Amino acid sequence: MTFKFLLSYLSGAIFIWYLLNIHILANLSLLLNLSLSKYLIIGAILGAVSAIGLMLYFYAKNVLNILWVLIPVAILSLTFVYSLAVTHQIYDISFDGQAYHGEAINTMLEGWNPIHQPQSQGRNSYADSTDQYVFLDSYPKLAWYHSAIVHDLTGDYRDIKVLNLAILIPTLIFVFLALSRFEFSKDFFRNNAIRLLLTVLITINPITLVQATTVSIDGLVYSLLVILMSILVHIYLEYQNEIQNQFSLWLHFINLAAVYCVLSNVKTSGLVYASFFVGGFGFYLFLQKGWQIRNFLITFVISVVLAVCVFGFNPYITNSIYYKSPLYPVFNSKVDYYSINTPINIRDKNNIEVLVYSILSIGDMGDYINAKLPFVIYGTEMDALVHTQAKKAGFGPLFSGALVLSLISIVILIYEMYVAITQNKGDLKDRYRYFGKLALFVSILASLLASVIITKNSSSFRLVPQLWLLLVVPIIYSFTSHFQIARILGIITSAVVILNLIIIGGIYFGNQLKVSDIVTTKLHNLEKSGDYFKIYFGYSTGTRQLFRENNIYYQYSIDPANKCANTFKDFQFNQDSNVFVCTIPN
Repeated sequence: MTFKFLLSYLSGAIFIWYLLNIHILANLSLLLNLSLSKYLIIGAILGAVSAIGLMLYFYAKNVLNILWVLIPVAILSLTFVYSLAVTHQIYDISFDGQAYHGEAINTMLEGWNPIHQPQSQGRNSYADSTDQYVFLDSYPKLAWYHSAIVHDLTGDYRDIKVLNLAILIPTLIFVFLALSRFEFSKDFFRNNAIRLLLTVLITINPITLVQATTVSIDGLVYSLLVILMSILVHIYLEYQNEIQNQFSLWLHFINLAAVYCVLSNVKTSGLVYASFFVGGFGFYLFLQKGWQIRNFLITFVISVVLAVCVFGFNPYITNSIYYKSPLYPVFNSKVDYYSINTPINIRDKNNIEVLVYSILSIGDMGDYINAKLPFVIYGTEMDALVHTQAKKAGFGPLFSGALVLSLISIVILIYEMYVAITQNKGDLKDRYRYFGKLALFVSILASLLASVIITKNSSSFRLVPQLWLLLVVPIIYSFTSHFQIARILGIITSAVVILNLIIIGGIYFGNQLKVSDIVTTKLHNLEKSGDYFKIYFGYSTGTRQLFRENNIYYQYSIDPANKCANTFKDFQFNQDSNVFVCTIPN
C-alpha cells in the first residue's frame, strides 16, 4: 500500500468515522438528557480526525505524518460546503421525506428523546393521527439524528437533507480506489478513463440520484453498501497474496466494522444486507483460505455485536424486548409493506416473478403492471420520473434494455472463461486463475440476485437498490474481456445506462426546482397574509417546521379542511399528497 493510496483511502474513510461519531455522540447526549446540539458536529469531526490521524501514524510511525490528515479534513469540509449549497436551494418533495422521516426529525426538534422515551412513549398528535409512531419508535435513527443536529447548526429546515448528497463523494473515492486494483488497459489514460466511467456507473444509480436532495434513506443505504463492498474487494485481494500485508488488512477490517455499524443504524434493511454480503463473502473466502481468515471472522462478529447491541441498542434490543423481534416492524407488523409497494396484479406472484414483471414493466404510477418492450420509452414513464418512490420499473425507462444487454454479456463472459479453463493446455496455475475468476463472477451475481429476491418488495427498486449492481458488474467484467464483442457490449451498455441517468436526472431535478419555486411563493404568500390558519397535513406532517420558520401561524387539524372556500385550498407540497390550508374566521 503506497502512502498516496492510503491518503486517498482515508479521505473517504473520514466521512464514515464522522457519521459513526455523530451516532455515538447523539446517543450519549440523549442518554444524559441533553439536546442534539450543533456542537456534536465539532466533536464528531475531532473524533474522525483522531481516528484517521492514528491510522496515518501507524502507517509510518512518525508523528509528523499525522499532519497529512489536513487533506482528508479539507475534502470532508468541501463535501459539506457543496452539499449544503445545493440542498439549501431545494425543498424535499418526496412522500417519505415529508411523512415519517420528516415527522421523526420534527419530533426530535420538538424535544423527543428516543432513548428515554422508547417504544411509543414519544408519540405526539401528529404521529398518532397517521400511525407513524410505529416507524419513529422502532427504526434506526442515525440519519434522523444527523438531520436534527444540522438543523440546530443552520436553523433552516431545507438543510437537514445534506447527508444524501454528501455521501456521494466518499463513495466515489472508495469505488475508484477499489477499481484501481485492476488493470483494464495497458494505456495509462484509457485505463483511468475506464475506471472513472465505472466509478460513476456504480456510484450514481437512479435511487441515489432522485433521493440526493431528500431525507429518504434508500439511496444512502445503497452508497454505504457500495463502500462496504469496496472494502471487501481490498480484503479479498490482500488474502490472495501469498504474504498478507497486516497493516493493510487491519486498516480494512477497522473501516469495515465502522461502515457496518453506520449502515446498520441508518436502516433496518441496512443491517440485513450488510450481514448478508459480509457473511456471504466470509463463507466464500473461508472455502478458499480456511482458518487463515479467522481475523476477518472475528471482525465480523465484533461488528455485529457493536452495531446491534451497543450502537444500535435502540432500536434493535428495545425491539427485541418489547416486540420479540429486533427487526420489528419489518416483520410481524400491522404495516402491510407488500401491498403498499406492489402493483395489484402481481401481488399473488412469487418473489422471482414479481422481480421479472417489474423489470419488464412500464414505469408509470398506475396500480397495475403493464408489460413493455426493452428500449421502448412510453410517455407515461416520463411523467412518472418526478417521483422518488416508484412501485415498478424504478430504475428508469431504459433499465430493462440495459439489463438485456448485460445478460448477453454475462453469457459471453462465462463462455470465455469456460473456454480458457477447458482449452488452455498450458500452465495449470493459469487454468486455476480462470476457474477462480469464473467462480467469483458467478458468486457475485448469485449473491446480488439472492439479496433481491429474498424480499417480497422487489417491485419497488428503491427497497432493493443493490439490484443496480446486477447490471454494472457484467459491465466491469466486460472491460477485462479478451473477446472484442464483450468489450463492445460493455461500451454500448454503459452508453445506455448514462442516457438513462441523464433522462431521469433532467426530468426529476427540473420538476424539483419548479416545485421548490412554487412552494417558496406559497409560503411567502401565507406569511405575507398575516392570517391564522387551520392546516390539515395528512401524511406530510414533516412540513410543519417550514410553516414555523416562515412565521406562519396555524392550528393543526386532524380532519381535511378541503371544503373551505379559500385561495389557499389545495396547498400541494409534493406529487403524492396535499396539505390543506384554510383561514380561520375572525
